[in-house]
Amino acid sequence: MNILYKYCGCRGALKILSSLELKLPYISDVNDPYDGSPVLEFMGTREKNKKAIEDLFKERRKSLPSDIDNKLEDREWRENLKVKLLETFRRWKEENCVLCVSRTAKNPAMWAHYASSHQGVVIGIDYDAALASKNGRGPIPMRKVDYPEERQKTDILDRRLEKRIKIFTTKANYWKYEDEMRCIFVKEDIDATGADFKTLQKERLALLKCFKGKRTWFLRLDPLSIREVIFGLRAKERLKSAIRRLMKRLPNAKLFQVKESETYDFDLIELKI
Repeated sequence: MNILYKYCGCRGALKILSSLELKLPYISDVNDPYDGSPVLEFMGTREKNKKAIEDLFKERRKSLPSDIDNKLEDREWRENLKVKLLETFRRWKEENCVLCVSRTAKNPAMWAHYASSHQGVVIGIDYDAALASKNGRGPIPMRKVDYPEERQKTDILDRRLEKRIKIFTTKANYWKYEDEMRCIFVKEDIDATGADFKTLQKERLALLKCFKGKRTWFLRLDPLSIREVIFGLRAKERLKSAIRRLMKRLPNAKLFQVKESETYDFDLIELKI
């Protein structure tokens, strides 16, 4: 079991629990401009850079400059290539999605920032079982986010999916309080280990819908994977009543209420459904 926590506003919590669909934001929509934006440089050896550029031109069916050795020494040519690669990297972020959750449900700052100033809800989902009852699929591959002190640097010519995942599971140290886990969902990739929309859509585990005028991906959740529903410290009774009605279709879910403690974390008190 791998229960992780989705902090939600009032309306978002009701939508998730009623539809059993989880919206996946595009990577480009994250709120920190440094998130997923490392310092990109040509970091390989001359021969390694040459091979990577040859592969890139071949992949794009473009002719490699006959004087590529001279081009590699030309700073202006390298900078122009860097601009084009940065644009490709930007489009990649606009086409692929990220699932962001936390390992804790007791952080007051998270409740304040992501759950309608303590009026919302946190939903505990077992990501080992979120898709497990459909077509025998295994767990969603969640990864712990790293929070280094310094901004990461990476090779602009290294386009491996594993490298991209590393980039998008690294955030600035000031976000460490989120204790975040992520999964990167891509349009299509043979190395995506199931976290690609082509496979998920084929198996009817993800769907593409219009949301606020934008085509948006949603992940379909197994109702058995909803394990905890937690009311915020200031959650209104009307919200609580609506959620109690929805929980009739969530047989594994337990209901909790946040309560102040003697520390700066919260306590959770289990409620009767």
